[in-house]
Amino acid sequence: FNLNETKREVYDISKLKKFMTMINFMMQDTLRSMTEESMASYSNFICGAVSYEVKIEDIGKVESKSTGASSMKWPLFKLELILNPDGTVDIGSNGLPIPFEQFVQMPLALFDKALASVSDIPQLEPMVVDKIFWSSKPKLASVHAEEPGAKKLREKMKVALETALVPMKEYIGRFAEFQEILNTDPEEFVTNFMTEGVSA
Repeated sequence: FNLNETKREVYDISKLKKFMTMINFMMQDTLRSMTEESMASYSNFICGAVSYEVKIEDIGKVESKSTGASSMKWPLFKLELILNPDGTVDIGSNGLPIPFEQFVQMPLALFDKALASVSDIPQLEPMVVDKIFWSSKPKLASVHAEEPGAKKLREKMKVALETALVPMKEYIGRFAEFQEILNTDPEEFVTNFMTEGVSA
């Protein structure tokens, strides 16, 4: 093989060109297989992690039972209840409320970002045969976001995540009946109670 070939016409009919073409096909095949396996694994992980049967009796009694194949010891998201100044209750983390939509968008955004990253891997050919002018740097063909398989896995995760939000929204909704109490200023309440108590 002449790695120092400078003429495109000679290179295109050489054994090196055929060899590099074979290498590209092998790399693309491996990349596609690994990407498809990773996509399926990630989708199964997300869907398994949020597959729960939840029974809400009241705000103090909630039963949840895993219905997925996940062996996770820790929750997918660590959340807390947040009391807003107006007496409403939200869910969030570190004292900051998080919109429900973000619990769907965040895992899907990671999926999209991973797919975008594997679509930008350059072929080896221009790096090996670097004496020839390359007007563009060819990329390895891989799975892209618009392929049926990728779209199906993404939709599967979206549905699973949206389904998992239903009991969460129901639980937060249970606090609506306590909004007046939660909105009460303790100091003002004690002052009023003592005043009313003394005048009575």
